[in-house]
Amino acid sequence: MSTAAENIKLVKDAINVLNTGDTTKVSEFISPTYFNHESQMDPVRSKMRGPQEFIDTVINIRKAFSDLHYELLECSIK
Repeated sequence: MSTAAENIKLVKDAINVLNTGDTTKVSEFISPTYFNHESQMDPVRSKMRGPQEFIDTVINIRKAFSDLHYELLECSIK
C-alpha cells in the first residue's frame, strides 16, 4: 500500500471511531506517541499520549455532540 493510501485508511479509521464511538481498535492505528496539542490546556489531558488520548478525545466529543457525524469526501490519489 502506498503512503497516500495508508494515510487515507488512517483518516477513514479515525473518522469511523469518531462517528461510532467504537474505540476497540484505536490502538491498531493510533501511534503510542500520538500527541494532541489541543489538550494541553487541561492539566490531566496534557499528560495523555497515544491511543488513550485519542479515546479520551472521542469520548468527550461524543458526550458534547452525541449526534455529530463526520462525512469523508473522497478524492483521487495522484
